[in-house]
Amino acid sequence: MMLALLNEWMGLPPTPPNTASRSTSSSNSATGSCSSCLSGGRCFSSTASGGSGRDAIPKADYYGIRGHGSTHIEVGVVIIEAVLLIGFAIPLWAARVSDYPTGDNVVRVHATAYQFGWDFHYPGEDGTYGRKSPSLITPENPLGLDDSDPNGADDFWTKNKLTLPNEAPAIVEITSKDVIHNFAVKHMRIGQDAIPGLMIPVTFTPCAPANTKSFAPSSAAPATTA
Repeated sequence: MMLALLNEWMGLPPTPPNTASRSTSSSNSATGSCSSCLSGGRCFSSTASGGSGRDAIPKADYYGIRGHGSTHIEVGVVIIEAVLLIGFAIPLWAARVSDYPTGDNVVRVHATAYQFGWDFHYPGEDGTYGRKSPSLITPENPLGLDDSDPNGADDFWTKNKLTLPNEAPAIVEITSKDVIHNFAVKHMRIGQDAIPGLMIPVTFTPCAPANTKSFAPSSAAPATTA
């Protein structure tokens, strides 16, 4: 409860009821561990600075601490960091990059970043993307969609607005036209850099009331769920 209140105080959005729980647990664990280390360091600094004046130590001590308490504390901090990394961060990242949903209800979208916006390409009812070609790119056709390809007959695209069905798993494949951009859906605990030349998939399940601006890929592109 205290960690959840701390996250709220820090400005983190609330965790959706159906997803991102592992990310939130990992974040809470890291926040609690870092807070404990910070508090301990502050207490030690205050104690050391308050008890090392001329009155407390009339004669200079050139040897300092002779015990092994500080070494034990350092080892404990290393163990905690190793547990956070090996026990939480690595398994969570492995699940993010390998466990992709399957089935007919999965929604797929191509997200293409550029300065300063996003284009979102939907495959339509058939679930198959139409052909694209750089030679077909125009101001009216920024993705270079080939109208002669039958697979692209029902394709459509939107600018700066990602619309996804509520409670349906989504796979968004992210790339960029120019430089590195960032795709961030903070409510879903999702973030991924858009890199030119790479198509990087991310997955999440939207969970929000319909027609609310809850999911914002980057700061330039508000998005809604339906």
